[in-house]
Amino acid sequence: MMSSLAQLAEATHDATLMEHVKRFYDNGLKKVSAELGWSLENASPRANTDRGEVNS
Repeated sequence: MMSSLAQLAEATHDATLMEHVKRFYDNGLKKVSAELGWSLENASPRANTDRGEVNS
């Protein structure tokens, strides 16, 4: 989803949207996913980190 928003921002020359996407990638992405695209289903500190979904 984030890559689609980045593509939309690029296609529409929307600098504000691109900045929002960049801030998420820089600050929030690692909180909800792993390097291989593994996305946690539940961000609770007590959540089972082995349960998630793959996003490409």
